[in-house]
Amino acid sequence: MRNTEAGRTGAVRPLWSEAESLRERISQAHGLFAFFSFDAALAQRAAHGHLRTNPAARAALIRLCAAPNTRGAVLSGRPIEVLQRRLRLHRLSYVGVHGTEVAGFGLRLVTEPDLESAETAVGRLRK
Repeated sequence: MRNTEAGRTGAVRPLWSEAESLRERISQAHGLFAFFSFDAALAQRAAHGHLRTNPAARAALIRLCAAPNTRGAVLSGRPIEVLQRRLRLHRLSYVGVHGTEVAGFGLRLVTEPDLESAETAVGRLRK
């Protein structure tokens, strides 16, 4: 069985295969914090070979950031300044250069994690 096959523990399944259950789970949630990869999900190649922001993806992020009890973050190996210049969204968090830069709404960089708080958070997620 390949690692991407449904049913295998730890398997990575395409998001669209979970669309119905996700829609229900999200509608019942008290809040949502969504993470997006700039390079994989929000950008597209321009004619000159550089990446540019996908206008439809940016419009979806605007709607997401405006929704109550909802926050979003964009992750990238690029510097935060590049992400902020391309997206220009203030209610969005930015994580750049593979996690070494963090700026934004609802996130903070933790260099020495509090193990007790982390275990409590993991316990809440498992429920």
